[in-house]
Amino acid sequence: MTRMGFAQVSTTAIHGIVRDPSGAVVPNASLRLTDAGTGIEKTSTSNGDGEFVFPSLQSGKYDLSVSAGGFQSSVTRNVVVDTGRVTDVTVELKVGGTAETVEVSASPVQLETTSNLVSTTISNNLIDNLPFASRDTLGFALLSPGAQTTSGNSTFNGLPNASMDITVDGMNNNSQRFKSGGTSFFEFAPSRLDAMDQITVSTSGLGADAGASGAMQIRFTTKRGTNQYHFRIVEQFANEDLNANSYFNTLRGNPRPRSRSYQTAGSFSGPLAPFIP
Repeated sequence: MTRMGFAQVSTTAIHGIVRDPSGAVVPNASLRLTDAGTGIEKTSTSNGDGEFVFPSLQSGKYDLSVSAGGFQSSVTRNVVVDTGRVTDVTVELKVGGTAETVEVSASPVQLETTSNLVSTTISNNLIDNLPFASRDTLGFALLSPGAQTTSGNSTFNGLPNASMDITVDGMNNNSQRFKSGGTSFFEFAPSRLDAMDQITVSTSGLGADAGASGAMQIRFTTKRGTNQYHFRIVEQFANEDLNANSYFNTLRGNPRPRSRSYQTAGSFSGPLAPFIP
């Protein structure tokens, strides 16, 4: 019996098994994966055990089409792929003609069975509208379960800070100046809120792709364009008139401390050339 190996699978991928109504695997099924944002397609074929894999994917939503002789075609829409993890999909083909198609909506949360990775993904749209005095997204990694901050130093699940690895789109972004003495929760280049799409914190069960990168990883993924044009303008400001005075300042009749800042930002994304996907 031959089995597929996953050592070469990137940190973001789709893996699955094609089965028939009885639960038996379906070998040599044709698969087509379509990026819902860009329309880019990838093809694959299930092996003798019905398994398939699409490695090296960008985070986003995908449509998975599967067809095989003697079965109805299946289309699973909106398969969500997050940064730093493998998304597992099980496809069940029903007996019938290939001209017939069964559409399935993917579950919002897919159970990961390919690895024992323990991780949490925080999407930009979950934090975009929060009141936030900075544009740096690193602090939002502390929203993950197991995060602890003591004396200004942050760690996860009790792991030593020196074991932490911070990357942006797979590139090392650790501040080497501070990566010692338990103060490694610093970046070389700030991960600006408007540029980032996801933060994934992995604390256990890291695969071969994370070898020599530390006992835990904080992985940032930047936003990417689609076949549609989008733009946004952001205004962020702070003023002491919006803040409450402290108890002791009020007791002594002192005014609120002056604190004023004003920042504007913008972004634009879409196809490189009009009408060309």
